[in-house]
Parts: sequence; C-alpha cells; structure tokens
Amino acid sequence: MNSRFKPISRLSIVFILAMVLSGGILTYFSINNISNLKELTEKRILEEQRELSARFSIALQNNIEKLTAGFKNDMDQVGLMKDSLINTAADHDFIIQAFILKNNGEFIFPNFTGIPENLLRP
Repeated sequence: MNSRFKPISRLSIVFILAMVLSGGILTYFSINNISNLKELTEKRILEEQRELSARFSIALQNNIEKLTAGFKNDMDQVGLMKDSLINTAADHDFIIQAFILKNNGEFIFPNFTGIPENLLRP
C-alpha cells in the first residue's frame, strides 16, 4: 500500500509545483505588462499635456497679436503728427503755417476742404 500512495503523492506534488510555477510566471508577466502599460500611459498623458499647452500658447499668442494689431491700427498717427507739428510751430516764431502732406501731394493737415480747424494751441 505504501507503494500505491507514493506515485500519487509525487504526481500531486508535481501538479502543485506545475500550477504554482505557471501561476508565478503568469503573475510576473501580468505585473510586468501592467507596469509597462502604466509607463506608456504616463508618457502619453505628458505628451498630450505638452500638445495642449502648445496649442493653448499658440492660440493665446494669436489672440494677443490680434488685439495688439487692433491697438496699432486704432492709434491716430495723423493726430500724433499734427500735435507734434503744432507744438513745434508754437516753439518757433518763423513758422507761419505748418502742414502735413501725403505722398501724392494731398494735404492731411490743415484740411482745406472747408472744415475749420484750430491751427495753433495756446
């Protein structure tokens, strides 16, 4: 009887060892797979964050450029030149009538189309 139980116990031990060994290998590979997936997910998240921040900064830069272009276009260059010209004419007595011309020869200041303007400021 002793000889009958020995092969069964040996087979049981071999079966248990095979299960534990294969389970251990599968567990190792699944843990390794999970850690690799975690690293890849973190890299993907960082890449998406970089992409979103780049898109946001480009959109913000474009918005700022549009706004500053609007400010530049809204500034009255003729008014600034006119004020500077009037101040210069007031400083010098030999300037009788100051004027500003366009490239084509039209008067910008003073406007001689019948609109009265104050030429000199006190």
